[in-house]
Amino acid sequence: MSLAQRLSFASNLLRGLSLVLAGCGVAATAEEVRPLVCVHPTIMADLYWTGSMNDYHGNRWDVDIIPGITPTAKIVGRSWHRAYRDIADTGLRDNGEESLTRAAFHFGGRDVIRDFTVHGVRDDYVKTSHQIRDLWHETPFGWYAQVIGRSFWGYVAKPVGRIIGGSVTGTGAFIVGTLAGSLEGTGRVVLATGDVVAIGTVYPAGRLAWQQPAWLFSIVNREPDLNQDGHWGLHVVKYGTNPEPKL
Repeated sequence: MSLAQRLSFASNLLRGLSLVLAGCGVAATAEEVRPLVCVHPTIMADLYWTGSMNDYHGNRWDVDIIPGITPTAKIVGRSWHRAYRDIADTGLRDNGEESLTRAAFHFGGRDVIRDFTVHGVRDDYVKTSHQIRDLWHETPFGWYAQVIGRSFWGYVAKPVGRIIGGSVTGTGAFIVGTLAGSLEGTGRVVLATGDVVAIGTVYPAGRLAWQQPAWLFSIVNREPDLNQDGHWGLHVVKYGTNPEPKL
């Protein structure tokens, strides 16, 4: 038996059981304002999968007591997406700006190590070399002393100060960033896990457990009336004028 035949057999069997148990043997006629739900297999399937249905006049109804399979699946998908985003966005605030973790790492690596230390030492050497070259060329008063002083300051004292200061500051920034990142990462893992367990697993499981009896009891009722819109968990989400159910 093919898959299509199996689905057709299951649909016919479900309809037959509904007709027998609920007394739905009489099909809806054009005169019936509120036909029984169970006489339309397409409406029964729509109600089961989406938690919504189209009535005889083409009005689209959302039925609160029936969660629906596809809305429940969307809840699960959104939960897992949020969990992934929470982990992937570690180091970012909700507005997209850097958190303390990324700011500390960028400060230690980019501002201190790269700009202040590495580029700074290079610039000191280049600037000092130009100054000494000019001193040798112009030989101003006291140029010997200036060559010695500027050489010591530009080639030794200032670069060493940059290296020591940059190393200490950069290390401190990395430590702060690591500690903040550990706390943030732990918090995000807990948040993502809780989201997946509670919203992505327990809540959908409860919806699906309630779905079965709620649907079975609902299909043996007549279609909603417009006077019931906004009451008893029934809401029209789209009005229609079709004489037959539109799916």
